[in-house]
Amino acid sequence: MSLALLLSSASMAVGVIQPADPGDLPSDEPDTVIVGIFNTVAVIIAVVAALTIVIGGIMWMTAGGNAETETRARQIIIAAVIGLIIVGAAVGIANFVIGNVF
Repeated sequence: MSLALLLSSASMAVGVIQPADPGDLPSDEPDTVIVGIFNTVAVIIAVVAALTIVIGGIMWMTAGGNAETETRARQIIIAAVIGLIIVGAAVGIANFVIGNVF
């Protein structure tokens, strides 16, 4: 009980919480929102591609000499790397266009 009173009096001594300054609020500009959404989607796709590369590597290591499994694992890894290259290029192009147009 005394600890609760001590903590509540300490918070009152610090001061009243002030509302945020309007200058600190996030921007609602369309280009900022689009870039944020696009970058979030690109990060999610990149993480999935990286996990796919790891899964392909594990498949390749555990193939045990089976040529069909090794070929499938190699195809998975190549597809994931191509996906990463495409996502990286898309992010670069989108940031360039948005940076120069807006």
